[in-house]
Amino acid sequence: MPYIRVGKCVHKKTKSGKRGEKQGCSKSVAKAKKYIKKLYSLKESEEKQNFILDAVNEVVSSLPVGHKNRNSAFAKQILQKVFEELQYNNQISYEEVLTLTKKLSGGIELL
Repeated sequence: MPYIRVGKCVHKKTKSGKRGEKQGCSKSVAKAKKYIKKLYSLKESEEKQNFILDAVNEVVSSLPVGHKNRNSAFAKQILQKVFEELQYNNQISYEEVLTLTKKLSGGIELL
């Protein structure tokens, strides 16, 4: 969601580019600018987490029913490994996350 700064306040930007719902106000314009940067970084972080979660779910759920690793404990283990590998990599595609997930889970191929 794009944001717009109006004075010391930060608002969501509507689809038409106008000021929308207020997100918060700061004591100065400089602090409001920092607030916008933080909102964008949180959004990027959330998207990255969703990529990773989707990739792990895709790999684990593609295992045949009854497979020893088709369970939440295995998924959590792989999820932790993927997050550790990618914690400093902010620019990553879904395909790269999926490839890393397969690699860390022992080269499991999707059905």
